[in-house]
Amino acid sequence: MQIYLVLMVLAGIVAMDTTAGPQILISEPVASCTLAGFLFGKPEMGFMIGILFQLIWFDYMPLGAVRFTDSNMAAFISTVSLFSAERFFGFTEDATKAAIIPALLYGVASGFIGLYLTTQIRHIRSRFSESIVSRLERGEKVSVAGFHLAGLSLSFLRGVFMALLLIPAGTIFCGLLTLLPGSFVNGLSRAMPIMWGTACAAAFTLYWIKGDKKPLLLGVIGGFVWVLMIIGRHG
Repeated sequence: MQIYLVLMVLAGIVAMDTTAGPQILISEPVASCTLAGFLFGKPEMGFMIGILFQLIWFDYMPLGAVRFTDSNMAAFISTVSLFSAERFFGFTEDATKAAIIPALLYGVASGFIGLYLTTQIRHIRSRFSESIVSRLERGEKVSVAGFHLAGLSLSFLRGVFMALLLIPAGTIFCGLLTLLPGSFVNGLSRAMPIMWGTACAAAFTLYWIKGDKKPLLLGVIGGFVWVLMIIGRHG
């Protein structure tokens, strides 16, 4: 139970850090998924899934007032759902690898739910701003810091709410693998290297076209670190 209380707090921090603050990049999938992996005793797998999500959504930044699918919360929730399903349904190693695929699919739905909730919170924040301007025009004293703290709190609560609602559903969704034939599950587990290669190739192509080589370098370093971790574990 304690691990899930920690996960609720971490979910709130991920949601808050994405746009509101403190923006220390803990919300990035490679960081948040790795932390989730540590909590479940599988840091290397959390790191691997985090890199996969990071590559998929690397060019998708929640900058300014743009409406964005909440890929950060989606990655975190999907990763936790996978680890929870492994714990509750007693996955084999192949089933755990295969469950990454439904976790990725679940992340798409989670991201759109995050988009809707973020939009609603922005409407509330707009009313906060209108209230501040109105009170200043009347010559009243206004605690801008108080309004800012309220905005941060709303973002934090959004993350907690999404975790409470979506992690149990995601756990069940990933757990549906237990209903599939073993041969099908084994086939899905073997598809993971293909997905990994596809995500790497897509990210490489995107940034090669843009002429931005720094993400490519970071991706190569991350890939080598992941390979070394896997070799060290099974060597």
